[in-house]
Formats: sequence, C-alpha cells, structure tokens
Amino acid sequence: MAGPAVADGGFPSFPDLPKLPQTPEDLPAFLRPLIPEIDKKKYEKSGYVRDRNMPPKPSLDPGIRKLQEKSWNKEPYSRMRQYLMPRGAQLRGEANISNPFEITRFVRWPDDENRYDIVSKDVLKEAKELGKIIDDESISAAGDDFRSWLYVSPADRDYVQDKLNAERTEVLPQILIENIALVRSRKFGEIWQGKKEGAPLPPLVMDKKG
Repeated sequence: MAGPAVADGGFPSFPDLPKLPQTPEDLPAFLRPLIPEIDKKKYEKSGYVRDRNMPPKPSLDPGIRKLQEKSWNKEPYSRMRQYLMPRGAQLRGEANISNPFEITRFVRWPDDENRYDIVSKDVLKEAKELGKIIDDESISAAGDDFRSWLYVSPADRDYVQDKLNAERTEVLPQILIENIALVRSRKFGEIWQGKKEGAPLPPLVMDKKG
C-alpha cells in the first residue's frame, strides 16, 4: 500500500483529513465522548488540537510503541462501546425500566459488526448454554462494567432470532460507521512512511482560523 504524499519539509500530507469541531458540542451527542474536551487556554495559545482520528506518533521505545499499536488497533471497538453504553441506557429509559441493576444485552452479529441484537436475560442464558453466544472480549470492558456478547456464527444468530426471540436489532449510526472505517484505514506507523530522516513530525491538528 502506498504511503501518504509527502509535503515540503518531509511531512506526510493528509488531503482527506477532516476539520475538527472546535467544541464537542458541535458533534452529535453519541459522538461527543470520542472527542476530548479542548484545553481552551492551550488552544488559544497554539491554535491547534490533536485529531483523535489519527494514530499517535510512534514512540522510539519498542515496548511503548507496541502498546501504542495495540491500543490503536482496539480503537474501533472502543468507539463502538462508547456508543453502546449510553444507547443502552437510552433504550432502558424509553422502556421505563427503572431497575438500576438492569442492563441492555447487546449481541454483535458475526458477519456485520455494525448490527447488534438485543436479547432478554433468559434468552442470553439459554443461548450461552447452547454454545450459540459467547462473551465479546473485543468490546466488553471490565473497567467500566460494560459487557456485550457475540454470536458464534450466522447460523447461531438465525437460531436465536427464530427460536428464542431476539427483542430487536440495533444498527450503529452511519456517521459512526464511517468514523470507524476512517480510523481503521489509518494504520499505526504507516502515516509516517516517507518522512525525511530528522524532519520534525507533523502536528495532527486544525488551524484555529480554518
């Protein structure tokens, strides 16, 4: 795969780099957690903010660089989780579920990661006992107590939908699907290919006047 074009000074140039919103409020509500709060004093002083849709600058330390790459590869699933968590709470509110211990059980499709079935506690228990649903280790996170699940195969999904009754199917918003695709297209380390030896790394930023 060809690397990005190299601009004057040895910087990779990114003609498709989208402009960042100046505040999280410029984004749809479900995407706001994906954009960090901007340090306004730093922003006014430098005019730049970091674009979280770009991978971080690779560290010179091999151990840290390995952790950076691992974290970047998990970023798509992190964004799915950051959408599903508040979406689950929203769905429970719409259903007038007031039990604070109740959760929304999202089961990811094995052949379309943008689609999730929502199932009841009893359906999840039976499907797991039958070996048709497993824990989704890519999206579940012990630190924030969020859990989701994954169908083992399309046939298992069809069985649960037809025989056990999935309550509904939730589809990720198109803007989030496109955002995740953008993140996946930017491989860790690749954007720095072609940089001249010793040239400073480019700020992954937006000009405050732009």
